Amino acid sequence: MIAAFALTMVGTVSAYNEGDYAYNSTQRFKITGENLVTNGNFAESRKGWYGATDEDPLDADTWEIVEGAGPNGAIVVKSLAANADKPMCNKWQITEAGTYIVSLDIKTPNAVNTTILTAGSAAGTNAVDFFLNNDGSFTKVASTDEAPVINVAASKYIPQEEWTSVVFYFTADVNQYLVMNVSNLAAETQLTNIELHKANEVYDDRIAKNRIAWIKTLMEIPDFNVEAAKDAKSNLEEYIGTVEGALAEGALDDPNDAANYMDALETEAVEPFMSITSRRMNDKLTGTETATLTGTGKINRGDNNSLKSKFPNLDLTGGNWQHPANEGYLLSAIQGGYSNSGAYNAFNVTFPAGRYLITGEVRNASVGSSATYQYTYDLKTVCKPFVGTDSTEITVSGEDYQRFYHIATIEKDGEFNAGIYWPGKTSGSAFFIKNVEVYAVGNGQDIDDKVSHIEAWNTFKAQYDAAASRRTTLSKMTRRNATDDTNWPWGQDSIANAKKQWDPCFNPVKSWVNENGEDAGIATTEELNEWAIHQNYILPDTTETSTDAEKAHYKRYSQYAVVRGYSDAITYVENLNKPFTDLANAIEAAKTTRNTKAYLSGDRDAYKTAILAALKTLKETRISTTDATRVADSTTLDNALKDLNTATEAFIATVNTTPFVDIDFSNPAVEIQEDGETASMAINGTLGRMLFTNFDVANSGNTNTNFTQGYGEELMDVLRVGNGKAIVKIDEANQPTDSEGIRFEFDFYHGSLSGRFAGVELQNAAGQRIAGFSVNRYNGSLNYNDFNNDENTGMDILKYATGVGSSSSSNAAICVASNKTTYLLTLDYLNKTAQGTIVNAKNGTCEGAAIPFRTDDASIEDFKVTQFVLISNYTNGDRRCWFDNLKITKFPLADVEEDITEDTFAPTTGIKNVETVKANDGAIYNLAGQKVSKNFKGLIIKNGKKYFVK
Repeated sequence: MIAAFALTMVGTVSAYNEGDYAYNSTQRFKITGENLVTNGNFAESRKGWYGATDEDPLDADTWEIVEGAGPNGAIVVKSLAANADKPMCNKWQITEAGTYIVSLDIKTPNAVNTTILTAGSAAGTNAVDFFLNNDGSFTKVASTDEAPVINVAASKYIPQEEWTSVVFYFTADVNQYLVMNVSNLAAETQLTNIELHKANEVYDDRIAKNRIAWIKTLMEIPDFNVEAAKDAKSNLEEYIGTVEGALAEGALDDPNDAANYMDALETEAVEPFMSITSRRMNDKLTGTETATLTGTGKINRGDNNSLKSKFPNLDLTGGNWQHPANEGYLLSAIQGGYSNSGAYNAFNVTFPAGRYLITGEVRNASVGSSATYQYTYDLKTVCKPFVGTDSTEITVSGEDYQRFYHIATIEKDGEFNAGIYWPGKTSGSAFFIKNVEVYAVGNGQDIDDKVSHIEAWNTFKAQYDAAASRRTTLSKMTRRNATDDTNWPWGQDSIANAKKQWDPCFNPVKSWVNENGEDAGIATTEELNEWAIHQNYILPDTTETSTDAEKAHYKRYSQYAVVRGYSDAITYVENLNKPFTDLANAIEAAKTTRNTKAYLSGDRDAYKTAILAALKTLKETRISTTDATRVADSTTLDNALKDLNTATEAFIATVNTTPFVDIDFSNPAVEIQEDGETASMAINGTLGRMLFTNFDVANSGNTNTNFTQGYGEELMDVLRVGNGKAIVKIDEANQPTDSEGIRFEFDFYHGSLSGRFAGVELQNAAGQRIAGFSVNRYNGSLNYNDFNNDENTGMDILKYATGVGSSSSSNAAICVASNKTTYLLTLDYLNKTAQGTIVNAKNGTCEGAAIPFRTDDASIEDFKVTQFVLISNYTNGDRRCWFDNLKITKFPLADVEEDITEDTFAPTTGIKNVETVKANDGAIYNLAGQKVSKNFKGLIIKNGKKYFVK
């Protein structure tokens, strides 16, 4: 089999001899054979160059030979006009199997970027194509097993009006032909120095040179260039000289030899030098070592948490962040038309305050939807390395990786963050980042101890705060007298006993935190860890017959059980008093239900009587109850709760909540004649109908660009969103008055087609949008959302609406319950506000704030909705959005004052018990006090002792 590879390079070299080196964007080759191209510099004019076949001469009216126009005065061939039918072609027979490079110099006119064909592309504009075949034919045909055609060229964007050297490499068998076919070039495009050489891949010395350049910079940074590191610096300089000498002699062409040299440089020279004044922190920044990751993944816009399992210490924003499998870099692909702002942000909440340095390599790129992320162009942008809030600006130009570094001080423990930010000054590009390193500078050898202490402190502080909160709750539970408005009239003895038992254990712990609740530095790391571990310790019984050892054991560990102790006491008392809290919470909920504007048409007076009866029972029972009467009183409260629930159901039954439009798309589409207009389609609901400007009755599957009902024989009871509008007209009788509201409820199953929008518009009689939204779930963008505002207090569609469609997701995969998003859009004509609510099984519920109508829009004079419009520009037959269950309801509105003034107590939330386990049962814990299922590398705690597992 023949294997072909295609990579590119921008550089200044335009001719090679045996022993020279050639580079592409990721590899280096050593030239081992002579140039196989005759007249590649056009010194003999058109000799040896052909047209569409090897019998046609190169057309003189299309291709002009110009002397002195090329790099260093070279002769060039220049395209004079579009040459689709008059290409420039050539072929070379491969007589020796192996690896080859083919190169050329090219210059494009202003405002033209030449595209060299990528594998699989059809011939088109600006094509400089190379491919392998068996017969030397200049015409590229479809590849077959018997007659393989293998692409050699790849996509390449050429800087305008600059000479650029392009290099491809490939491997071929004997008697194959390398064919060159140049066509469709813009006028004034120039070519020269076309060469073909046999070559061997060798170690890429740019890696070593880049690393050495960085190390030299590092040695001069004042934080590292100190007297204590003088001898280590001298040793490092000696090692650098050795590596540079080997590179100059060509002794490191073998990748294994180069790896040995570079490993020795790092371990024997760089690490000893750096360890004197700093500590490399990458081992505590999981995910920054991208070269070691084998997984692949993609983060779409609006969903930048998808790779948190691989990058838990990174916050990646902007663009489509990806990690191609087995590659050492991360990239953020920016597609045309989008700003390329984004940030790579490393953070760790256990790092102490201090001075930190971040370094790494970045480059710009152009990334197409089908590119392999290896081809770049000469885009100049700026980016900003930062540590904390301090940053510096650097310019990134061309396709080569550029080293950056920044050093600054983090002022507070737990607030470390550092990375690199692209401010988005140029659109249509992408950025790559790799080899990120973070150093804690000047913290000495105690940095690991500081980190361990912060980790232990964070765990302790969380549990201390929990204990303090629950202790305060117990204090509030204390019953002062029989008429107090307290949540917990029962179980006072239990409360007193718990406080008596645990307060003496809790109070000594307070010395570990200062008056601001911050670490007072008194507790050691071991003490903090011990607190965390033994929260789950089961206290032994201590009686008069207990041995001294048992009593000492209890005294030692009792303070570590206060979280569980307080929680157990609270849980016991809350459960004991649950009849009170259940009824009180139900009364508060009933008051809210009674005053809900949409329910104002219900029998509020009868419901008020029922609520007051429940309040009376609650108050009288609270005053008269005792522990002795608790069982009977619980029954009384439970019966009152049942009566209130019955009254709630009766109240809601009196509310007029019947929609005047109810369409579930279970009826078949019908053809109608609307007001003398041309025939159109409609779907009738239980109430109301939806009209379509574009509808495909045949439901023709992937070729469909219009609205359809269902998909083939699947999903027949939903509407498949297409290109056009679907309209539900609201007749005059159902249009709300100035003191009413109208609510639109429907389900959306968002697909994710690129560049396509689907949404809803609520329009007035003039066809103007009063409110609505239009969303693209592919890239996390909105055309508009009138139910949100700049403060983001409204309905946040992008955060709450899911969207699973892609180029590979089926309709059946999109239209499932887990991808359903329910919208409730309400217009309040009394207060002239719009309010949106969104409910999603995966992302939860977002109830937006009431947002004023857009009254500043002079073109909107009438705010009354006359039609509901489902609108979309989806033109792909598959993987679109789905729509279902449209209900439109109107309801009365009025300002409601609360007329049930009797106080109740606030609803309560239960507090979970801390899980109880034996401390010395062989269980394994991490330093945060969390139980783990098995040993892992690093520090662990077992039976109260620390162990280091390699």
